[in-house]
Amino acid sequence: MIIGLGAAGALVTGGQARFFRQPPLRSGMRTSVDKNAFFEETMPALFAQMIAQRKKVLVKIRTGLASNTIDYPLQQGFTDLGDYQYAGSILDLLRQLLRMLA
Repeated sequence: MIIGLGAAGALVTGGQARFFRQPPLRSGMRTSVDKNAFFEETMPALFAQMIAQRKKVLVKIRTGLASNTIDYPLQQGFTDLGDYQYAGSILDLLRQLLRMLA
């Protein structure tokens, strides 16, 4: 809404233009640029971390599948599949970030 008011101020002339100021428009643009920078720089790194975590669990699953059913029972396979699903989630990523910050 602030950006809309700033844009409307550019169209209004005379005494009414005092209501519309340009600083909100500039601050809105700065916020938009900051968000774009976050998504362009941070999101690929976060997705790469999620993929790496899934690959770690996938190696565990593939290793288990190569062994016999005594060493890698069906229940362990189901548990590893649950770990695989959780490893690529946003919740797991947030848990990892909080652990790194602590």
